[in-house]
Amino acid sequence: MITVPLPDLRRVAATLAGLSGRRVVDATLTTDRRQLRLTMDDGEILVVRLESDTQGKAHLEVDVVRAGEPRHDQLELDGKPSDRLTA
Repeated sequence: MITVPLPDLRRVAATLAGLSGRRVVDATLTTDRRQLRLTMDDGEILVVRLESDTQGKAHLEVDVVRAGEPRHDQLELDGKPSDRLTA
């Protein structure tokens, strides 16, 4: 049986509480059951992982990946889009 430290569980619980009321559109659990990935309707991703340290003690890690700003593939000069840069 794997035991997880209480501070790890509290950190994960606090992160999940921050997602309260939001809609999950996708959930994936890895085959080894060590990682759970939740995708929210706004594109944000929550990843909860079970990791072991060098002594074999289990730790829960939680990461939230927020959707980034949309990319702009054009360079803007003087507020006008430009396809090329001239010197």
